[in-house]
Amino acid sequence: SDVVVQRARVLETLGLQRGQHVLDIGSGPGLFAWQLANAVGPTGRVVGLDLSEPMLAVARNRCQHLEHV
Repeated sequence: SDVVVQRARVLETLGLQRGQHVLDIGSGPGLFAWQLANAVGPTGRVVGLDLSEPMLAVARNRCQHLEHV
């Protein structure tokens, strides 16, 4: 639950607007990338980077319906 609160605070602090582009470094399973994508909307763009191919596979699966990720 601490991580959920932390992500919410970071998202609030970023103050993202529709159409913005975001780089998520160390994106892991894509949970935050998914939230970022919802914040920037379909006119925005989210790129997630991670060293772990298995984590990227999970992230790709999670965000597969979001063309802007």
